Amino acid sequence: MESLREIQIQILAFIFGVFSILSKLYKWSLERSIENPTRKIPPECLNDPLLGKHLYLKINGTKYHYVESGSRHDKIVLCLHDFCDFWYGWRKQLTGLKQSNRVIALDLKGFGDSEKPFGASKYMDDVVIEELKRFIDVVQGSDEKIILIGHGLGGHIGWKFVERYPSMVSKFISISSPHPRVWLKHVMRSWRK
Repeated sequence: MESLREIQIQILAFIFGVFSILSKLYKWSLERSIENPTRKIPPECLNDPLLGKHLYLKINGTKYHYVESGSRHDKIVLCLHDFCDFWYGWRKQLTGLKQSNRVIALDLKGFGDSEKPFGASKYMDDVVIEELKRFIDVVQGSDEKIILIGHGLGGHIGWKFVERYPSMVSKFISISSPHPRVWLKHVMRSWRK
């Protein structure tokens, strides 16, 4: 009786295994038959001239994309986006602040149209902050302080930038991003509970 039960289990396991393999093969064949459409040109909304000019700058071998709006003679407002975002997240600020400011919405390294270099070492906070400083030095061309706005990840980078280079920033606005030490303190506290 026990051996009959064991044979039944073996047969059911075999049938289930075959069914599972056939199911995965079927799904794989469907995925291969459906073409993955890729855009040849960006959507029209990304090329709206009212949002500003698309420009590129190479810093330490990495190409950065940014959109600039407003007069080059006005104070710079630099906007840094959140993790799953890119320059377009600042479209309202690009149009709303350009009357009296030079608004720059930067695609952070690894996002949007900026290059995405391989290797975690290229995304370390110190590397990103130094490249951001060089970016500001190049686009600014003077010693005038900037206004820095950061959302989420951009706010995290902004906090660290302001700590390292306080003489470059006149105002810092952080959106949905507490100071990194405060954030770490609360994360560690909640982790222990």
